[in-house]
Formats: sequence, structure tokens, C-alpha cells
Amino acid sequence: MQPNQQVINDTQGAAIVFDHVHKHFGAFTALSEFCEVVQKGEVIVLCGPSGSGKSTLVRTVNGLERIQSGRVIVDGRDVTDPTLDLDKLRQGIGFVFQQYNLFPHLNAIDNVALGLRRLLGQPKEEAYANALVLLERVGLKDKATRRPSGLSGGEQQRVAIARSLAMRPPVILFDEPTSALDPQMAGEVKSLIASLVDDNMTIMCVTHDLGFAQAIADRIWFLEGGVLIQSAAPDAFIGSDNPRVRSFLSKILTSHG
Repeated sequence: MQPNQQVINDTQGAAIVFDHVHKHFGAFTALSEFCEVVQKGEVIVLCGPSGSGKSTLVRTVNGLERIQSGRVIVDGRDVTDPTLDLDKLRQGIGFVFQQYNLFPHLNAIDNVALGLRRLLGQPKEEAYANALVLLERVGLKDKATRRPSGLSGGEQQRVAIARSLAMRPPVILFDEPTSALDPQMAGEVKSLIASLVDDNMTIMCVTHDLGFAQAIADRIWFLEGGVLIQSAAPDAFIGSDNPRVRSFLSKILTSHG
């Protein structure tokens, strides 16, 4: 799929705009002239082979990966603008990593309350009350005082999601949030993510789980070699006649068969 200039011109109501984004690591091209628009409240699932640029793309949204050319615009703000306050931008973008990234020396409620206190300036009592509500939402109110070492992988990931939700971000990014979990734990986390879809949040999620993608996505983006090969609604994506998409789907279905 070639960059579509008409798409980039149609940005009214957009949450995220990728405008000819190019990113390379040395001689390796991670993203090549990537162009697409994510509308507010839209759920985008990214899939594709390893090294296709999926994780790199979502990390450009909050400036964790800086690009060599092009623009990434989030809620009207150009992430590539050197004068932009990235810390302030990131307050409105939740990011849930594959490996949780919780503070190991803090218990669950402290991990969730930390941003409320330091970034939003909430008094301690208010921050802890709000953190407890979030832990209840993710089913971990009874484990609020446990440190990450005392939680299962799925529980740690749910704390990480609660921590991201604490800032009430209009945009939330998931980078393979269930790949390090066993099937039962992964199911718990996927159910929680699915519940966020009803909150009208803008979501970008990297996953290889096609069933999960079909359940939550408005559109599925298939990337290969840093290029967007196809963007389609879930049913259209699964039924795609694109040979590269068909090859990918065949491999995924075989590996899970």
C-alpha cells in the first residue's frame, strides 16, 4: 500500500496522524513513509511478522522512538516538534508494555497512585482512594498491598493497566500485552482490555492473537517491512485475498492449530 496523501489531508476528529513517518536503525528500515489516521475512539490492532515495525510505530506515538522524517500528530500536537513538552503529552497517553514495568519496590496501590500524586498533584488520601477504585475495576482490590513479586504475571499486567488508566488518558497503547502470559492469565488481561473498548478510548494494540483482534478491533493494520500492507475491518482482513496477508494468516493459524 502506497502512502495516501488524501488520507493525511482528512484529519478532522483524528486522535493520531502518521504523516510519511520514516524510522531507521542504522541500515535497517523500521518504518517507511508510513501514512495513516486513527480517529478518536477507534480501536486499531497491529499485526504482522516480527520486525515489521508494529512496536516501533506505537512507540512513536509518545515519542519513545524518535523518527528521522515525517510527523506524528496526537490530538493536534506534533510529537516531532522539538518545543513540545513530551512529559505533558505522555500524561494523556497510556502505555502498557509487554513486561509490565512496575516499580518492584512499591506495592500495587502505590504503583497506581504514584502518577496521581506526582503528576496530577492529588493529595495522598485522594490518590489512594482513586487508585483503590482502579484496582477494584481490574479485580485486584484485595491485593492492593502486594508488591509485584507477590503477584502473578496476569495480575502484574492488570496493575499496569490500572496505572495507565489512572491518568484518564484519551489514548492508550498496548505492546503485545499478553505475549508473556500463560493462556489463562492472557484471557483475564484480554477481557479487561476488551472492557475498555466501551469507554470510547482511542486504542492501539500490537498482538498476534487474531481472535482477540477480531473481538476488539475497528480496523486491523497489517505491517510488513515497515510498510502498511493492508488496513481493513476484522472480517475483511480475515478474508483478505492479499497474498502476503494470506501467508501470514496461514502461519498464525498453523502455529495455533
